[in-house]
Amino acid sequence: MNTWGPGLDHAGSTISTCPSGYFLCPDHRCIASSLVCDGDLDCMDGSDEENCEFSCASYEFACASGDQCVNSRYRCDGVFDCRDHSDERDCPTRSPGLCHDDEFQCQADGVCVPGAWECDGHADCEDGSDEHSSCAPVTCRPGYVQCPNKMCIPAGWLCDGDNDCRDMSDEQDCPTPPFRCPAGQWLCPTDRACVAVAAVCDGQRDCPDGADESPVCSTSPVETEAAVVGVSPTKSVHSLAYIVD
Repeated sequence: MNTWGPGLDHAGSTISTCPSGYFLCPDHRCIASSLVCDGDLDCMDGSDEENCEFSCASYEFACASGDQCVNSRYRCDGVFDCRDHSDERDCPTRSPGLCHDDEFQCQADGVCVPGAWECDGHADCEDGSDEHSSCAPVTCRPGYVQCPNKMCIPAGWLCDGDNDCRDMSDEQDCPTPPFRCPAGQWLCPTDRACVAVAAVCDGQRDCPDGADESPVCSTSPVETEAAVVGVSPTKSVHSLAYIVD
C-alpha cells in the first residue's frame, strides 16, 4: 500500500487534499489512484473499494460482492478465493472439502487422491483408507507380504522397526533379538548383565552370581583367558564381547 503520510503533511497539518494521482481517504491519508477499486482495502474504512464497477475478463469469475474477480479455474475447487466465498457456492460436482468424481477422498484427513489409486495394492492415503476391505483380493509379488489393508510391502520390511503397513501390523509378533553387551563389555552367562572386560577375573565379583570370578580363574593370564572363555589359549578375554551370546 502506497500512502501519503499518516494523515498529516510535513508541517504537521491535517491533509485535506492529495497530489495529482492520489486518492484522499476519510482519515486524511493519500493513496495512489491505482489502488482505488483494485479489490484490496487500502483506506482504513475501505472507502477506496466503494461504488466500484468491476468488469471481469472472459477467463475470470465475478465474485458476488461485485468487487473482486478470480480466475475461473478456481471456481468450485474446494478453496475459498472470493472474500465472500461465492466461488464455492452452488457447485454442481464439488463442494468445499469434497473430491471430484474421479478422485478418492482419504478418511482421516480428507485429502483427495486419483481414483485409480484406490485398491491398487499400495496405500496412498496416510491412513491407508484407499486400500479398504471392499477392495478385490490382491496377490502380492514374490518376495512381498500383504498387510491387513491389502497393501504389499517387501518381506524384508517386516520387524525392521518401521510402520510400513500404516497400522503397525508389520511390527507385531516379532522375535526378541538376542541380548548383547556393548563393545568392551562381557555378558554374564546366567544373567542379562554386562561387566567390563577388564573386570573379568580381577578378583572382584561383578556378575550377580560371580561368574566373572569363576573358580577356573588362575594366576596365569593365558590360562585364565582360556578357562573363562572356554576356547583355545590363543583367544583373548577381550574377544568375549563378540563370541558370547
